[in-house]
Amino acid sequence: MVKQTMIRKNPAFNESYYGFSTFSKLLEDAAKQKIVTLERDEKSGTYVITALTEEGGRAA
Repeated sequence: MVKQTMIRKNPAFNESYYGFSTFSKLLEDAAKQKIVTLERDEKSGTYVITALTEEGGRAA
């Protein structure tokens, strides 16, 4: 859903432009950078963003 929302806001969005082979890799990097907190959905196995953080790693 996040990728679909991003594409609606910017139809030219493509994660490969930013150096990621998949959208999941982009999310994983964002989690490493402490921009988002991720969990896996039990049924689908896809990522769910559970929190966004402000600059400095504080929860938004």
